[in-house]
Amino acid sequence: MASTSETGHAKNVAAFSTLITYVNGFGTNYNPSKTVMKLPQLQQKLLEGTNSINAVSTTVSTLNKSINERVALFNEMKAYALRVLNNLKASEASKETLADAASIMRKLRGKRASSKPTAPTDPNLPTPKVNSTSRLSFDNMIEHYNNLLQIVNKETSYSPNEAILSSTTFESKIAELVAKNNEVVQMQANSSNARVTRNEVLYHPTTGIVAVANDIKLYIKALFGNTSQQYNQVKGITFRAAPM
Repeated sequence: MASTSETGHAKNVAAFSTLITYVNGFGTNYNPSKTVMKLPQLQQKLLEGTNSINAVSTTVSTLNKSINERVALFNEMKAYALRVLNNLKASEASKETLADAASIMRKLRGKRASSKPTAPTDPNLPTPKVNSTSRLSFDNMIEHYNNLLQIVNKETSYSPNEAILSSTTFESKIAELVAKNNEVVQMQANSSNARVTRNEVLYHPTTGIVAVANDIKLYIKALFGNTSQQYNQVKGITFRAAPM
């Protein structure tokens, strides 16, 4: 569901379209001196506003999809790492090596070595909460998986017959995590840039849709008079200022 502010942006563009319809009906009587207020420029600005709204919607949808895929991938990886750990336990690894590997697994699970509970995190959030105990940020989890891989690579007795549990497979799965994490970061940047562009198109103090629309209403008021039918047609078309 769209937020109130996102809906407000779309309403501004829709109101601008309505205003242009009335302006077009004024014919040659509408002849402002400012180029930005002339009809061809208004049509172009409407197109830019519509495109900027659609771009935000598209990038947000893509970002959410990427975030959900990252959460699923990291959840799958945690289960996979446990399989690797269990296979390591079945090898001839030393107690010290197993203790180091188990310590990393506890970090991935967000638990202390003791039984002291930690605050739960919402797996559906784009970025889980991070504290000194759980260290559940995605970057830190990748670091933990790399540390576990190093332990596996150094353990000469770790030589599974199953390819799925091999260090080569483990390494490729970590690379997949890194790629997905980088993808989310890129999608976040794309979404942020789309919002910057939209805000520029809609809310620039002199050339933005809202500013131009308000100037148009003042011009119509001056041109036809504040009690004219023409002004009555447009004075009720409202535009919201940029959200804080």
